[in-house]
Amino acid sequence: MTGSGIPSRAFAISMTRLVFSFSSSHSQPIMKSGPSFAIEASKGTSFYLFEELYSALPLPEGQTEPAVNVMAWRNESHEIIIVFPRKKHRPECYSATGEKKRLVSPGTIDMGGLIITPRQEDFHGLTADEANGILKEVSLSEEEIKKVINELNK
Repeated sequence: MTGSGIPSRAFAISMTRLVFSFSSSHSQPIMKSGPSFAIEASKGTSFYLFEELYSALPLPEGQTEPAVNVMAWRNESHEIIIVFPRKKHRPECYSATGEKKRLVSPGTIDMGGLIITPRQEDFHGLTADEANGILKEVSLSEEEIKKVINELNK
């Protein structure tokens, strides 16, 4: 915490967060979340860190604010906020036709690696590579994440 009562920066980046695997026969992770920033702060102070991160995020073309999904929780003394920065609202497969179509429009839980599919054919047909590709497509790239980190370190 700084003398002004505003917490000092405490950002952590997670580029490959394991969330789940589709089968117990897999010994290696097969599903990863999108890149995320984790903010952990004393209760009541995480908002300042979130504001700083939010102001460092790029604006999607034609938008007036950064695109993000946010997951947060707290206990008696700490707050944790996971921010998934986005560059797209929906992946290309959402509006595709035929067998390429997947009704997956990632929200916060999906960005965390748990893909929810409204159609049974997507549930059974979606592969780990497709799921990872969808998250990669709608998330900021590694280069864009590095720019955000550089902005935070100014």
